[in-house]
Amino acid sequence: MIFPRKRRFRQQLEVLQPVLFKLAWSWCHDQELANDLVQDTCQVALKKYQHLQDLSKAKPWLVRILANLHIDHCRRQKDIIPFNDEYPTQGNDPAELNGRLDDIECVRRAIANLHHDHRKIITLVDLAECSYAEVADILDIPVGTVMSRLSRARTQLRSTLESSHYKPMLRSVK
Repeated sequence: MIFPRKRRFRQQLEVLQPVLFKLAWSWCHDQELANDLVQDTCQVALKKYQHLQDLSKAKPWLVRILANLHIDHCRRQKDIIPFNDEYPTQGNDPAELNGRLDDIECVRRAIANLHHDHRKIITLVDLAECSYAEVADILDIPVGTVMSRLSRARTQLRSTLESSHYKPMLRSVK
């Protein structure tokens, strides 16, 4: 028998898996590794869900687990992980996908050129839509550091995209 709290947590975990995958993929650009990181995150979370006092804070708690697992993976790697040419897609329309591939590649390269601290912060804020406080909690850094790194990351990203003649449509700072 699954207790109601655990059932609610499992439901939240199921809803948040696509967000976790998008983050993992944006950090490692490898679909298999991203899937492994999300699976490992779910395993750790299910083992330790009772440590989560407030189920409304499941998202930052899960993202922090994912970030720590990614850091652990990177520490174990001696070589640079190569980029994978596969892209997560929403639909199967070839015309739509073809039009988006150039944009995806341009943005992906610009984000890949960011320092890893900036890359994590920009993906947490803009992709996972975490608040600054959640990012600070996930990465265990002050909110002011989140804000300054995000500002620098967006400035560098905008500059890189503009120099490649791509017109970025970045979201305004919260």
